Amino acid sequence: MGIRPLMQAITRMERSNLRSTFMSLERADVAIVGGGIIGSGLASALSREGLDVVVIDPHPGLGSSLGNAGLVVPSYSTPMSTPGNLWEGVKSFGSDHAPVTFSRPLGLETLKFLASFAAASRPGRVKRDTAKLHSMATRSLQRYHELQDSGLDLGLTVQGWLWLSTSQGNRDALRGDSERMQSAGAKCEVVNRAQADELQPGLGNEVSGGIWFPDEAFLDPEAASRRWLQDAMDHGARLIRAEVTGYRKQGERITDLTTTEGDLGAKQVVLATGADSRAAGRLLDIRVPVEPGYGWSVTLSDPQNQLNRALMGIEDHVVISPMPSRVRITGGMRFGAASGQDPADHDIAKLREHAAAVVPALADLEELTRWQGARPMTASGVPIIERRGFDNLVIAAGHGPLGVTLAPITVDLAKELVTAGLSAARPR
Repeated sequence: MGIRPLMQAITRMERSNLRSTFMSLERADVAIVGGGIIGSGLASALSREGLDVVVIDPHPGLGSSLGNAGLVVPSYSTPMSTPGNLWEGVKSFGSDHAPVTFSRPLGLETLKFLASFAAASRPGRVKRDTAKLHSMATRSLQRYHELQDSGLDLGLTVQGWLWLSTSQGNRDALRGDSERMQSAGAKCEVVNRAQADELQPGLGNEVSGGIWFPDEAFLDPEAASRRWLQDAMDHGARLIRAEVTGYRKQGERITDLTTTEGDLGAKQVVLATGADSRAAGRLLDIRVPVEPGYGWSVTLSDPQNQLNRALMGIEDHVVISPMPSRVRITGGMRFGAASGQDPADHDIAKLREHAAAVVPALADLEELTRWQGARPMTASGVPIIERRGFDNLVIAAGHGPLGVTLAPITVDLAKELVTAGLSAARPR
């Protein structure tokens, strides 16, 4: 589904609540700024508890939730801030052909982020952060299954994830990567070319083998975000298509948010603003250390559904995701880029070239849409889920490439903070 059908679907969702929403804009139990997969999931969880919830977002579901790979992958829990990636980043600085690139000139905030990134790349910290992320991601995958069992179907399918190498004679390197991820708790095994062919027929001649993760899952991020938002509204949550422009406070509490559609008072406020969290924090006079890391994707028509499961090229980190009658190819990580830009033709061409080296039949598929958006990166790779700046403000941001993977556990943790804050503020 493209942007226009999504907007039309959300408009239909709003229509029945539109009049009462604007008439009762003055107060809410919880105001959630951001209507992506995490903000929508939190709205669903809180509204199911009978709370009066308002989601504020001028374009819900159109951030990273729209064009990402849709993977739910605990195995991908090693943060980007590792000594190896730090060294590769230094070597490739100034290049437009490395997996991680930098727009020039770099701004002050990006330079601060890179300094923090270097500090987070110490081996001991990487080990601790990897263990924390893997624990969160494993619990999050379990929560997806529990939500599905409870009747809230977000479209999760367990199909495994197959990493594929196009380098020859690197079995020892694959084994080392596999053992490292197994030590962090991942379930995986090295596969040779014949085993890879059994898992995904039609691989390119350059593919030599890979690593197989049998328990990883996938969902359509656009559809899942829309479904979660619909569930929230079915349970009484309200959606306000507006931008937050300021706030009022009393002591250490936010009392009102100023929006382009009027003022909204709330007992608890949540920022679930993804890659816009740094700017959103500035509006509230707090620092939220999230750096936009831009990636891009291209979605192709695939009426024959040629892919059995999600794939990733190990050398170039290009992800190939199967969707009903479509294939999405995702990659790139660029810091310091300007928001609102379309992906460059050469970036899309490189994605398609890498994907065709893995599965040659993808080269002939018709392009449907292309997308560029920002991943909300923290220096350590660990998201920010905490109270910050005010007694009634919760931040839920900085999930990097793991926003879909970590959405349910983030919802649970943020819900605990919000409900505890409401209980603490209740007269005794």
